[in-house]
Amino acid sequence: MMKEEDIIVCNMEQEFNRAQRGDREALIQLCRRLELELYGLAKAIVKHDEDFVIAFEKTILQVYRSMHTLRETEHFKTQVIRILIHECNQIMHSRRGIDTIKESPHGFEKSTQDLNVQQMKLREAINQLEKDFRIVIHLSYFQKLSIKQISYVLNIDEAEVKIRIAQST
Repeated sequence: MMKEEDIIVCNMEQEFNRAQRGDREALIQLCRRLELELYGLAKAIVKHDEDFVIAFEKTILQVYRSMHTLRETEHFKTQVIRILIHECNQIMHSRRGIDTIKESPHGFEKSTQDLNVQQMKLREAINQLEKDFRIVIHLSYFQKLSIKQISYVLNIDEAEVKIRIAQST
């Protein structure tokens, strides 16, 4: 008997293969699996609600355009996150003249919607971290990415990722 997570992985692989062959519904399903995580990450990077919605929409469009170039199902999430970070950086640059997320003075915006007290305290604590550490912590704890995936997404050495995580905990 297959475990629930095995079924989910199998379904995701099937959707990924169908999306690569041009099936729009399969691509929509793949993106819906990541929707909440992507919104959370985009909100963590950009300041205004309309900016993270725009970043999300541009990301989905870019994924649609480049779906045929994506090779492996297991890297789909990290590739989408990388695209999202790029789109957020583009929005920040065009709206505020900021070149990259690493240079942004903005961290997590305190969102009181649907958050309990513990989540708010955690976000406040993360917001107090230096700019280089915030995104690594978000990708590690909220997106549940591995050290290797974070290294790929941010284009930094795995050792640097480990250092940032260790120094911020």
